[in-house]
Amino acid sequence: YGFNVGLSIAMSTTPEFYNRFNLANDFRKTTWLVGPQFIPDANGQPTAQPAFFPGTTNQIVITPDLTLKPPKPMDLGNAITDQLKGIRSIKYFPDRNIIQATRLNGNDVPVFRLADVMLMKSEAILRGATATTVRGELQTPLVLINRIRTRVGVAPAASIDLAGLLDERARELFWEGWRRNDLIRYGLFEVDYPLKNTDGSADPLTMNKDVSRRLYPIPATERLLNPNLTQNPGY
Repeated sequence: YGFNVGLSIAMSTTPEFYNRFNLANDFRKTTWLVGPQFIPDANGQPTAQPAFFPGTTNQIVITPDLTLKPPKPMDLGNAITDQLKGIRSIKYFPDRNIIQATRLNGNDVPVFRLADVMLMKSEAILRGATATTVRGELQTPLVLINRIRTRVGVAPAASIDLAGLLDERARELFWEGWRRNDLIRYGLFEVDYPLKNTDGSADPLTMNKDVSRRLYPIPATERLLNPNLTQNPGY
């Protein structure tokens, strides 16, 4: 990508999460890096020129599997083939003018988006709120969801429920910092996601079932400034 600084290996997603991007013609799927990689042009579009490992003619091929290597927990290994594991997000296209000393870059990132407002409204209605009419249109959850789908080139849904809405939020808002909140709200934050080890066994690590971990601790500096603050349970 023309960086003037060496970067660490990017964070990747799990196959289970990526499999939600299964809708035909979904433009959002192009914001993931998986499979054979090619050099992008100045606009970020792929060219026919393969991306090679430095100093080699071996094309970079990113694989979706995440296979852990014991005995260290959550270790994929450090071989070249290990570094290729895990689908990377390219939702925020790399800034070639990254500051070398700090690795800070000028990417714009979303804070609040209209699509999120539409998804929040859809969920509220599915959970019992009343749909409202805006500019002569009754904004039901299905109407709102299909507006988002139309924007990204996906066929309209025939129906929508809470489980389907959670998947819609995953596809639309991934890498924007909402997944943790969504899973907590749905009561799914503590659900285990076992990864496989090289011997085929499930990784022994499990999710912390302590629901107090749904809340972050209040920083000590804030409690010093305001003695009336009581620390959240579990900290």
